[in-house]
Amino acid sequence: MDSGLWIFLQYVKTKDEHDALNPMKGLPTEDGAIKLYILTSFHYMLKHPQLAAPKSRQIMWSWMISIFSAWFARTAKHRLILIQSKKEEDAHALVSRGSKDPLAGRISFIEHTLPAWLGDPNIRSGDGNNAGRLSYSNGSQIRGIPQGADQVRSHTPSLVASDEIAFQEEAEAAYVAIRPAVQGGGRWLGVSSANPGFFRRMCGNIDEESNVSSISGALPKGMRSWETRDGIVVLETHYSADPDKDPDRNGKSWLIEAVKGYPGGMKSSGWRREMEIDWDIMGGDPVFEFLLDHDSKIFTPRLSHDVIVNDLELFGGFDYGIRNPSAFEVWGADKAGNLYAVWEYYKSGDTYKETAAAIKSCPFYSKLRYIKADPSIWARTQQTANGIKSISELFSEEGIHFQPGRRGADVPVSERFLGDYWAEPDKPRAFITSACPQLRREMTNLRWKEHRSALVAATKNNPEEIVQKDNHGYDATAYLIDSRPGGRIGPTLKIKAGTIAAIEAEFREAELRNSNQYIGW
Repeated sequence: MDSGLWIFLQYVKTKDEHDALNPMKGLPTEDGAIKLYILTSFHYMLKHPQLAAPKSRQIMWSWMISIFSAWFARTAKHRLILIQSKKEEDAHALVSRGSKDPLAGRISFIEHTLPAWLGDPNIRSGDGNNAGRLSYSNGSQIRGIPQGADQVRSHTPSLVASDEIAFQEEAEAAYVAIRPAVQGGGRWLGVSSANPGFFRRMCGNIDEESNVSSISGALPKGMRSWETRDGIVVLETHYSADPDKDPDRNGKSWLIEAVKGYPGGMKSSGWRREMEIDWDIMGGDPVFEFLLDHDSKIFTPRLSHDVIVNDLELFGGFDYGIRNPSAFEVWGADKAGNLYAVWEYYKSGDTYKETAAAIKSCPFYSKLRYIKADPSIWARTQQTANGIKSISELFSEEGIHFQPGRRGADVPVSERFLGDYWAEPDKPRAFITSACPQLRREMTNLRWKEHRSALVAATKNNPEEIVQKDNHGYDATAYLIDSRPGGRIGPTLKIKAGTIAAIEAEFREAELRNSNQYIGW
């Protein structure tokens, strides 16, 4: 039951700050009717008491939150609606700036531009219009509050709408604090553009969850819906849901102009995060920009078992995690020196015994020449019945023996990939097969670290560091690749016979020749 929502929408005005000549507008229409993706969004808000809505920027979700809240406040007495944003000033901008500037806050703007017979008299008179708070004549209230659990714990709200929740550091604590109110009959709405963290975990992924569209027929183009294992309904809205932003309909010119503001265009991390709803994108430039091309020749189908066993020398890399995933990556080298990522284990929450069993289950485990691992696992940190041991010792007791990799190998190995194996990305010498999807995802999303502020960036060179997040499979790979001789062929230096340099060179050559690690990568 909509209690007049669809009629209410016909009278709502929004404000377009980019249109100086005609800033006050009704909801955007197509062929005389409110755009279908907007109606679908309101349908979901009506139908689902708990809704997560990941979205692209510039598709009016903040306005839709404001409109729904204004309608919800007037449809029953003594309702409390909380609008939560990262900062208090952002929340006030959604609710109200006070009676001295009634058109500044979005919900206050909506109330003051409704027809006189529909607007709330207490708010329009100014008595119920305060900074961050609107008090309706029926006793309902809308409050704008900053992030945090303490802001919601002492209230029993009828609706909590959290704007840009993925960028609120305290989002999870606030959500947990509001759960009793939601379970007691309240409503919760979380809306945000993409950012790794709690909201990403909450939403899950449509490829892993069941699709549960709540309207008959297909959703509009650019929208997807699914229900997570935790029972949360998710409605995702891409900018292409708006026909005036969809390049296949009316949006070609809009897209050309919109992309101009992003250095690097549609491949930039900013565009992919803000507009393409790419959850895994972090700040900074891509380490391997060419991997953003899904059709790159670096990505190949998995190799057959016989080819892997008979034609490749095999090695492993391991990065241990407890809360973070443990990653075990198997790479092989053919006689020409080409590399192939052929198998992986990638999982969090397993005990070391379960992880050891998973590594042993690799069909190529017996063919591995060695496994290079995170050097930190040689620190004795584990209390056991037989004294304090290291993680590496515990794995040794399970029959898996690691060799320590080099700490900080990620940057040198990225240079080796770029210089030795992917100097010409269209003629690669290292391949990620479809057997290693997590490694492919991580290496595609690796980013160079940025300075914390534009001021620092203006006075210092870019940091030569990779962002240390969601890089477990890549670290495992780096320990391994770093242990191999380089692929570059340098000039042969003539060393005078009988000199100390000649003796040292002969010793190094013999050491490599006799080592069970050397295969000439």
